[in-house]
Order: sequence, then C-alpha cells, then structure tokens
Amino acid sequence: SDRMAWINFIVSMLNEFTHDQQFKGIAATQTTPGGYSIYGNPLEVFVNNKGYELNQVFKKHLLNSSGIFSLAHKQYDMVRSGIALHGYSNLQQIDPDLRVVATLKAKVTQVFQVSKGEYVGYNFGFQASRDMTAATVAIGHADGIDRKFGQKQNQVFFESTALPILGNICMDMFMVDVSPISIKAGDWVSIFDAQHNADLSAKSIGTISYELLCAIGSRVEREFILLEN
Repeated sequence: SDRMAWINFIVSMLNEFTHDQQFKGIAATQTTPGGYSIYGNPLEVFVNNKGYELNQVFKKHLLNSSGIFSLAHKQYDMVRSGIALHGYSNLQQIDPDLRVVATLKAKVTQVFQVSKGEYVGYNFGFQASRDMTAATVAIGHADGIDRKFGQKQNQVFFESTALPILGNICMDMFMVDVSPISIKAGDWVSIFDAQHNADLSAKSIGTISYELLCAIGSRVEREFILLEN
C-alpha cells in the first residue's frame, strides 16, 4: 500500500542518515554544525509525521556510542551503544571514565637466541643489529593480528615491560624482542588490555579500535570473567 511504501521509505532514509559519515561527525566532534546543519534533525523531519502516526509505530533511536555522550538531549526512546560496551567512547575526555572489558593474551611457545646479523621472520623481515633474545608468540594474522603490527610498529606487554614485535607477522605466530626480561615458554603476553588498550594499539597502525576488536578470529579462545564491581 502507499502507507507501507511511505513507512519503508522513511525507515530506509533514517538508516541512511544515522550511518552517513557527515552525520556521524556531530557525535565525534561535539559540534552543532556537521550532520544537523546539512540534514536538519532526521527524526523530527521523518518520524514526527502525524499523518502516518509514526510515533505510535516506531520506537525512536538515533545515537551511537559517541552520540550517547555528546548529544544526550537527542536520546529519544533508545540508544545504540556498541563500542562503548567494550570501554571505548571515541571521545578522549570520556574514555577514562569507561572500563575496558577485553584483554587479548597469547602464549609464549619458544624462547631462543638470535646472533648479530641473523634474521627473524618471513622474508628476512628483521635483522639483528646485536646479539639478542627473542620469543615466539602463538597468535598471528589468521587470528586477526594485522600484518601491519610487524616490523616494530607495535608491541606486546609482559607485566609492565613493552616487547617490540620483530619482523613480519606470520599466519599463526610472531616474534618479539625479550632481551630485557626473564621469560619462558608457557608465559603469557598481552596484545592489549586495560592499561594498554586496543585504541592505542589500533592507532599505531593507522586504524581504529573497532577494526582491531572485530578482527579477532574464532580460533582465539574466549574466557568470560564476572567482575564484582
């Protein structure tokens, strides 16, 4: 019917507006221009149409995680909290108030010596400029660790010590420099955690926490821990 065609059109337009890059900008920058100045308020334009009683048909929601914190007056009936559930807001002033809930750890499977001049990793990805100790970590790009993390572009953490990634990320593993510490096969290192979060790791290779968190593959075992507070 004409009525349903109009409703379907409105739904499709709302979807377009609330996912459009220019409209997202208002949540990210906390400015009133951006999306609103270009489009007006899409909910007021489309949903508040008394002729088709859309207020009675739909629950209204517009805000993603960034919008929840920066546009509280536009929350309507519901909000769509996504990345904020993981402890990230995309707003530097808000992030310290959120709790990062995910830690990605991997096991050290081997510790070995590398002599000056020797190579580590695929395609001679790293050449040692000194004698050093390296360790193999059992996670790779098949598990969602982007190859851009290699070549010392990122690091993992053992307790409070940062360990640079050596050479290229392999399918199932990568290697790190463990020269400054005492570590053994069976120990665990953190790729990201509450202290060294996914946002920082992602920025080191020019991406965002969304991509890093979503990329973690099904081979990675999930362990859920109930926190008391």
